[in-house]
Amino acid sequence: DYPGFSHADQLHAYLWGQGGRSRLISAHRGGPGPGLPENALETFAHSLKLAACLIECDVRMSRDGIAVLMHDATLDRTTSGTGVVAEKDLAHLRRLRLRDPSGRLTAHRIPTLGETLEWARQRCVLTLDVKEKRLYPLVMDLLARHHARGYAVVITYSHGQTRRVHALDPGVLISASAASVPSLQRLLNMGVPASRLVVFVGTREPDPEVYRMLRVSGIPAILGTMNHLDRLARRRGDVVYRELYRGGAQILSTDSVRRVARSLKETDGGSGDFY
Repeated sequence: DYPGFSHADQLHAYLWGQGGRSRLISAHRGGPGPGLPENALETFAHSLKLAACLIECDVRMSRDGIAVLMHDATLDRTTSGTGVVAEKDLAHLRRLRLRDPSGRLTAHRIPTLGETLEWARQRCVLTLDVKEKRLYPLVMDLLARHHARGYAVVITYSHGQTRRVHALDPGVLISASAASVPSLQRLLNMGVPASRLVVFVGTREPDPEVYRMLRVSGIPAILGTMNHLDRLARRRGDVVYRELYRGGAQILSTDSVRRVARSLKETDGGSGDFY
């Protein structure tokens, strides 16, 4: 279980695991399901009942400059409202109700990032998918004000974004994307310490050399199973997830938290040897 950390070094060590042998789960968009909308605190709590997972969530900004949890640029798919998130004040967003994945309205509301950081303290690790690069300074400020560097990872999608986030706050752990050997080589040569990085290797298994380079560097590897690999697991069974861990992934970001958790339990009660 997540014991709670106050510093990025502790968080990095937790994600790496003893000898680099962690097997962790990340709930994509918090793990939505029937009656449980994406990016809702109630959904996060439900996922944590299924497994001691990381919670991946999405950040956008209201018109009055408040960071809120929302994946889409518009409100239409996931809320009772319509229009562009960035064109609505927080007071308007507060009045909306969230929809579950089937489109059914729930009683749940849009949380702010500040509320989410307070909720997550001593509960879980957050991975923050910042949907607009202009929001990075705001997110860094919130992490500092809420003393959240020990339990929040900031997601970036380009080496330029990784460099910028590290410059804004060298004390924050960053999820950087590198799905190929050349991309990973460029990342490793950027000057960002390995202790401030986890690497998202894509949504399909990468070249095994990518995993080897990450293990040598002491950097945890995240593989996204949402979409293709989760569908494969539904066809072939939970063994798919065990094979992905065995192949080199340390964190699986999934839409199927329950199934991945079950795959771990089926391996010696969660303590078996994948390697």
